[in-house]
Amino acid sequence: HIVLLFAFVSWTGQTGVGSFDLPDTSTALAVIAIVLALCGLLLLIAPIRHRVIGPVIKILKSTGTHLGSVFNSPLRVLALFGGSALISFAYAATLGFSVEAFGGGLSIPEICTAFMVAVTIATIAPTPGGLGALEATMIAALAGFGMDHGPAVGAVLTFRLATFWLPILPGWYTFVWMQRNGEL
Repeated sequence: HIVLLFAFVSWTGQTGVGSFDLPDTSTALAVIAIVLALCGLLLLIAPIRHRVIGPVIKILKSTGTHLGSVFNSPLRVLALFGGSALISFAYAATLGFSVEAFGGGLSIPEICTAFMVAVTIATIAPTPGGLGALEATMIAALAGFGMDHGPAVGAVLTFRLATFWLPILPGWYTFVWMQRNGEL
């Protein structure tokens, strides 16, 4: 995901397709500094540090073991990275269709960059599927690339309807069917 993020950001910057207008950078930097300072202060408290560091080390060791088994097979590596890239491209294309449906006028690199940045930031959100954080970040990214706020909201809500809300009912039905038929 990170490789695709950097690729799209680079593509957007090199093609001269427009600029991204950030809000006041001093405010953003102040918020980042405050969050980092609070995290640092929390890690100074021994009980909190032990509750955080121990599980993180355990997760990293487990991840290393599982990654080792994946990287032993080139086919598994291809499936892992290829599948991840295809899913990201499919979601970015869906966002592109939604943007065009609302007359967005953004280029492919801008749409893909907006999607990748929004997904990266939304992974931090403690909600299922980054609900709320993804929408806010994606609307801000599309507006930052020059799309009007109203159409950006419509495009993002259409995107989320197609990729998050509509698949719930068929997914639930399939899950119940698989349980009843002993597939799970």
